[in-house]
Amino acid sequence: MTGLVVGLGCDASDDSVDVERIDGRNVGAFGNDHGYVAVTLEDAAEPMLPGTVEIGVRLYYGGCFEDFYRREHQWRADGERGGSVFDSAMRDDLCGDDEDGVGCSVADLHQNLRGDAKLVADYEVDGPLDGRTLRVGPLPTRTLAGCDPEVPVYAGQLEVWGRAADGTVLWTASVEGIPAHQDDAPVVVVDGS
Repeated sequence: MTGLVVGLGCDASDDSVDVERIDGRNVGAFGNDHGYVAVTLEDAAEPMLPGTVEIGVRLYYGGCFEDFYRREHQWRADGERGGSVFDSAMRDDLCGDDEDGVGCSVADLHQNLRGDAKLVADYEVDGPLDGRTLRVGPLPTRTLAGCDPEVPVYAGQLEVWGRAADGTVLWTASVEGIPAHQDDAPVVVVDGS
């Protein structure tokens, strides 16, 4: 098979992005100190996306975000403050009715903070995928996470794959060093499997 193009962008996690501000703090795209990474799916030469009914995503926290979740237990998915961030309303926001977005519902959304800390999201998808954007999150804003404003903020690695109705993996993509605070992220070509 040929390649799958994955374009990455992020919404509302630094001062270069136009976001709503309350009392001078960055409230993020979701209005709760959290934003998301936008993953745009595009077929390359040979179509691989048709037939995809499930998309799995693993977003490995890098540097500042991993430190934040290891330090600030109340913001974890099972924490006092983080629980509401990872609730069913967030799932609806990830699969908003945006015309450029992937038609989806979130089947699973949780964190695994043992070993390589990561966000785990599984989506049931419907409709066209080529050229559509999938929101992956939540990610804390750099303000909430206490990231150094002089240092670019990255999530460690993103793994994405699509499955057919029978469970067969149709395509995979993996990207290192996701710019998790930039709205003009690079487009990356990844070989499919």
